[in-house]
Amino acid sequence: MVKTLNSFMKFFPSNNFSFEQKIISYKANLGPLESRFIRVKGYNIDQCPDYHPGAGGPSWIFSDEIIIN
Repeated sequence: MVKTLNSFMKFFPSNNFSFEQKIISYKANLGPLESRFIRVKGYNIDQCPDYHPGAGGPSWIFSDEIIIN
């Protein structure tokens, strides 16, 4: 079995805290690509910052949908 992983995109969004509930969409155009698997990684900021209501506590990442066309 051959396992080749290629990194096509790295993205670091801004970390702007807001109480507003909103949907944020990110898009990546990878061009023509043949693949059986796609890996998506997300990293949290470890602890909630001082201005956050849960300051000092663990931070979380929630993902509702990942759409691949």
